[in-house]
Amino acid sequence: MTWLGIPKYRQALVLEVMLAVNVFGLRFRAHTWMETQKRAGSLAVINLIPLCTGMSFGLPADLLHVDRHILARFHRWVGCICVFHSVLHGSLLVSVARTTAPANPRYVAPIAVGCALVLVIPVTCAAVQRRHMQFAMKCHYLLATTAIGALIYHLEQSFFRCYLLGAVCLWLFISAVVCLTAVWDQKPWKASRNEVTMNSVSNFFWLDITIPLNRHIQGGQYVQLWMPRTGFRAFFQRPVFHFAFWEDGPTQRTVRMVVEPQFGLMRKLYHDALESPNMQPVTVLGPYGHPLSFHRFGTILFVVEDIGFFRALWYIDKLVQASCKREVMVRKLEIIWKRRVGSDDSAIQHLLPAYRIRPRRGPFLPGG
Repeated sequence: MTWLGIPKYRQALVLEVMLAVNVFGLRFRAHTWMETQKRAGSLAVINLIPLCTGMSFGLPADLLHVDRHILARFHRWVGCICVFHSVLHGSLLVSVARTTAPANPRYVAPIAVGCALVLVIPVTCAAVQRRHMQFAMKCHYLLATTAIGALIYHLEQSFFRCYLLGAVCLWLFISAVVCLTAVWDQKPWKASRNEVTMNSVSNFFWLDITIPLNRHIQGGQYVQLWMPRTGFRAFFQRPVFHFAFWEDGPTQRTVRMVVEPQFGLMRKLYHDALESPNMQPVTVLGPYGHPLSFHRFGTILFVVEDIGFFRALWYIDKLVQASCKREVMVRKLEIIWKRRVGSDDSAIQHLLPAYRIRPRRGPFLPGG
C-alpha cells in the first residue's frame, strides 16, 4: 500500500469507506447510465467542500487533533475522487458532441473545469513536490482558482452553486482565522517583532526565531514562516519548520530549527546564508501539532536520520528527566542516528550546549 501513498491499513480502510460511499451515491436508484453521469457532477461539487481547508493544513489538523501529513493525504484522496466524478460527468459531452459542436460557448466552462482539475494531479505528485515545491503549489492554486471560477459560471442556474460558494467562504474563513491569529500573536504594532536569523552550519540550514516568552511551545510542534522580504519566490511560500530546541532569555525566547537544503527555496536561502548570515522580520504561523506520548512504554528506540535527530531531542530530554524522577515507565532508551558521510561533528556539538551528546564516527550513532 505504500506505493499508493497509504502507509497504514487504518488509512486504507478510511479510503475504502470513502470510495464505497461515493459509489453508493452514484448508483443508488440510478436507473440509467446518463443519470449516473449527471449525479457525478453533483458529487464532484460536494467533494469540493472538504478540500477547502484554508491556506494551511496546520490549523485544521490542530483542531481535528490529527497529523498534518494525514490531513494532506486525505486532501489528496478527496481531490482524486472529485477529479474522477468530474471526468465521469464530463463524459456526457461525448454524447452531446454527436449533435452539438463542443466549441459551443455553453460547454467551454465544463471543459475548462475538467482540464484544470485533471492537471492538478500530475503537477502536485510527490516527485514534483520534492524537487519543485514552489512550482507545484503555484500551479495548484492557479488550477484550483481556474476550476472554481469556471464551475461557478457553469452552475449559474443550479442549486449546487450555493454549495460551491459555501466551500469558497469556508476556505476564506479558515485562512482569515490563520492570518488573524498570527497577527495577534506577533502584535506588529508593538516595538518587539519576530525575527529570523539564517545560518549555514555543517551542510545544514539553521533558522533562529525570536518569540515572546508568553508564547507556549512544546517539542514535536512546528511552525510555518512567511518571509516576504526574502524575495519574490518566498512571497507565496510558507515552509514548515519543526522545533529542534530553544533557549529562554530575559525577555524573549530563541527557537532553533534546522532543515536540509535540497531543492527550491531552502537551497536558495542556504546559499544566501553561506555568503552572509542575515536577520529579517518574519510572520510565524503556529505553532501547530501535538507532542507524542511515550510515558506508557518501558523500552523506547529512536531511529532517526540526519536532521530527524534534532526533532527527537526534546523527547529524549523529557524522557530522561521523567525517568530519573520515577514519573514514567521508561527504563531503557536507545537512539540510532544515521549520519551523513562527511558531517562536521564539532560544529553539531557546538549547537547542542544543553545536551550531553557526543557524536562518534561511523554510519550509525548509538546512544542511551
